[in-house]
Amino acid sequence: MSTQSFDRTFTVTDRKAIKKLNASLAAAPKTLVRQMDVKTESMRGIAILKHSLSASKTQLQS
Repeated sequence: MSTQSFDRTFTVTDRKAIKKLNASLAAAPKTLVRQMDVKTESMRGIAILKHSLSASKTQLQS
């Protein structure tokens, strides 16, 4: 997936291209976004961070 956004203005003058572009945009697939429990995800993130930091702390002591 792309990590950069597309932010550039341009002008399309060809009528055929305009129709194809509009049809393509109208037929774009729907994206479903699952609902997340913020509290649970935060706790999971903190646990992963603690684990990661404790592993790096152990490596520094060696």
